[in-house]
Amino acid sequence: MSVATYIPEVWIAALVAPLETKLVYGQPLICNRDYEGEIREFGDTVTVNTVGDPTIKDYTPYVTEVLPERINTAARKLKIDQAKYYSFEVDDIDKRQARGDLMTKSMQRAGYGIAKVIDTYLASFYTSIPSGQVLPDFAVVGTDEEAWGKQAYYNLVDLQVLMDESDMPEEGRYAVVPPWYRGLLQRNPNFSRVSEYGSGQVLMNGEIGRTAGFSVVVSNNTPKPSGSTNFIQAGVAGAVSMAHQITESEPFRPEKGFADAVKGLEVYGGKLMRPDLVAGVEVTRPS
Repeated sequence: MSVATYIPEVWIAALVAPLETKLVYGQPLICNRDYEGEIREFGDTVTVNTVGDPTIKDYTPYVTEVLPERINTAARKLKIDQAKYYSFEVDDIDKRQARGDLMTKSMQRAGYGIAKVIDTYLASFYTSIPSGQVLPDFAVVGTDEEAWGKQAYYNLVDLQVLMDESDMPEEGRYAVVPPWYRGLLQRNPNFSRVSEYGSGQVLMNGEIGRTAGFSVVVSNNTPKPSGSTNFIQAGVAGAVSMAHQITESEPFRPEKGFADAVKGLEVYGGKLMRPDLVAGVEVTRPS
């Protein structure tokens, strides 16, 4: 493919498809992305209004004068303050000798790479979860693998109780776990695997099953507060807001050499808008 026949829609699609497929923390199950149409470039700021709760008052027939109150709103800023780029070339000789479209495949790999960077960024918001919504550190102990499954399951039950007592909505709850924790959960009979859902179920990126009231998704990007621990984030959709945009994607022929090249710029930003809707626990892997 020469620069003269460059089709930006094709190459950008090759980037966006794997990006959307691999996003776990950035998918609709977890993240609100309603504001992406508002951003154009790095440095943009999106103002997000959150609505306060109406006051619930006593009513006495024929006595109470009902007066509407003004609903309070709070403006929160979503800053597009992150920027990443990619740039690579395909030598003319390699292009002729290789089977398949090297440029499109390389764009797909770039998409996977950007998705990992964005997901790791979104996962880092766990440090903003209020301390009262974080369970005490949990360590899986012993050598009995069946007991490990019980411990992992009951840890999520405790997380469920914490969320119940914090008045978090029950519908749409998720928990993001590392792969090793998935292995423990699958040892427990209370875990319902994706294969057991039946037809007509919509699956989310990384979703592996359901247990303790959560849609459980697995990610290699769960935060690691220490070498042997991971942080499990749980919550409901929309607590985190994120917006990203591929603002540039340009083909060019480098002056030195004989190759087709492309460069692109991805800008994004995110924020934990509703800390009251997330919870979590730091877990230690059994040795």
